Amino acid sequence: MKNINSKEYYMSNNNTGENNSGACNSGNWNSGSWNSGSCNSGNRNSGDWNSGDRNSGDWNSGDWNSGSCNSGDWNSGDWNSGDWNSGNYNSGNWNSGDRNSGAFNRDTPKMRLFETELDMTVEEFYKQYDISMNIPLTIWIDKADMTDIEKKEISDWETM
Repeated sequence: MKNINSKEYYMSNNNTGENNSGACNSGNWNSGSWNSGSCNSGNRNSGDWNSGDRNSGDWNSGDWNSGSCNSGDWNSGDWNSGDWNSGNYNSGNWNSGDRNSGAFNRDTPKMRLFETELDMTVEEFYKQYDISMNIPLTIWIDKADMTDIEKKEISDWETM
């Protein structure tokens, strides 16, 4: 009978897959112990390309993250940075909802565009406007249609 607490047990070939180091890994190119998936480092990760411990999903760094592309610890959802966030695209700590920054936020904030807060969230904006960017960023304004303020702010408007 093997002693599972011995160094010899964990150093023996308990890995499956290819190019694993550590103990009890499955998948390929894992280091650490008890990882499944591929290219994980640390311990008890599932998914791919995780670093740290006890992550699930893909491309997480830190510890105890679920979802994908999180950094920090104890995040759930996707693309969070910081600690203890739930939802998506949060930065900071203890946020829930989507696209929050700071700490202890629970809602989904209004979208800001060019330093102006819009009366819609980012999700509402994407639903209303084609994300392939059919939004004109520059519109030619004829000299006759320019306001006095525009003429003062644009120094060479007469030669355009």
